[in-house]
Formats: sequence, structure tokens, C-alpha cells
Amino acid sequence: MPAPALALPPRCRSPRALAMLALLTLGACSPPDADLAERKDPIGEFRLGYNIVVADEAREVEPSRTATPDEWEQAFQTAIEERFGRYDGSQLYHVSVLVDGYSIAPTGIPGLVTTQSLVVIGVYIWDDAAGGRINDEIETITVWERVGGGSGFLGSGATLSREEQIENLAKNAARLIEVWLRKNLDWFAARPGAASTVRIENNQVVGSSGEGTGPRPIEARPPARDFVPSAPLPLWSYEPKPAEPFEARP
Repeated sequence: MPAPALALPPRCRSPRALAMLALLTLGACSPPDADLAERKDPIGEFRLGYNIVVADEAREVEPSRTATPDEWEQAFQTAIEERFGRYDGSQLYHVSVLVDGYSIAPTGIPGLVTTQSLVVIGVYIWDDAAGGRINDEIETITVWERVGGGSGFLGSGATLSREEQIENLAKNAARLIEVWLRKNLDWFAARPGAASTVRIENNQVVGSSGEGTGPRPIEARPPARDFVPSAPLPLWSYEPKPAEPFEARP
């Protein structure tokens, strides 16, 4: 059976209205990693060190498909490495993420009952040279999926696999973490004695050259749980929300 046609009221059928609708649809269709091909200004002296993700206590909120902690951790670490591994500043910073709760949109009833996927995370940034967290209070980010086209009307549960939904959320989370960091560029200003020549890729020290400070060896790194709060984030609250295909979320 063909998909039902979208019925627009008469006032929305004008060329101007249809053009606006097309623009909004294109905005919603922009994938979360579309900007990775663009040349980006440095984030001060930021260079990615350890990439810590903890999801062992992530809470699933119905209606939702289920994801394991390992799936969340792998997806987030991949997305963070892909996005922040591009920057080659002189100072090391560690990113730690707590996956607090999620709802991965199920199939639903196309056109009638569809929900948007989301994940709630908490983020700390660690300054390696200073030996501590930069942000005293955890940054809480609610991450919505960024899908469009048919997914807007049918819901991503009808058009994407569970694995694709997880990947989409992780990539959009990494994008929003970068938006937050760019609002705090003073954190990453060059400082005397803070430069490091140690390089870390995929949580492995891959080499060092010349003078400079560096992190503890990987085998001496504290457990991942030491990088994130031991208690759930206080702001977790979610009620299923209908899909909004034409809203360009930040």
C-alpha cells in the first residue's frame, strides 16, 4: 500500500509556503555528522586524550527499543573519536560521558503514533595538565535524533534499524558536545607548561616525541567510573513526544 499523501490546508499550498516547507524539511534532514567534511577552526589548544563513556546504569524509558551498555559505549566512543580526533592542539583534554537514560523510537503506527528517539547524557571535561575537571558541575545534554525525509512522518523506528538509531544519537551527542565546548573557548587557551606531546587514539597511548607533559600510562588510568558521577543525573525526566519532522533542533 502506498504511503498516504500529506494533506496541506489551502493557505499552505502557496509557492512561498511550499518553499518554506522544503527548507524546513532540508534542515531536519541534515545528518548529525554533515559538518565533519567542513574545515573547522581549532577549539583553542584542544587535543583529545582519553575518551571515557559509561553506560552501565543507563535507564530505558518506554516506549523504546533496548540497547546494551556496550552498544552505547562503543557508539559514543566512535562518534567522539571521529569528531574530536580532528583537532590537533598542544594540550590534552579528556572527555567523559555518562549515558543516563534513553528512548529509542520503536516502529509505532506510521502517520499516527510515532515518537522521536533521544538520549540524556552528562559530560565532564578533564584538563590533563591541571589534573582535574574543568567544569565543576556536570553538563547535562538532552540529545534528539536528527533524521528527516520519510523518517519525519513514519518515525525513525520504521525507517532505521536499532543500530542506526543508536549511531545517529551518538553522532548528534558528539556534535552538541562540540557546540558546548565552543561556547567555552577560554577553557582551552594556551598556558605555559601545559603543552603535551603525548598522543592518545582510541584510548591507547600511541606515541610521544620531544619535551612536554603527558598523562599517566594507560595501564595506570583510573577506572572509567572515576571519571563520572556515581549517582544518576538529577534532571532525567522524559515523556514520549510525537515526532516533529519540520523542527530543526539545535
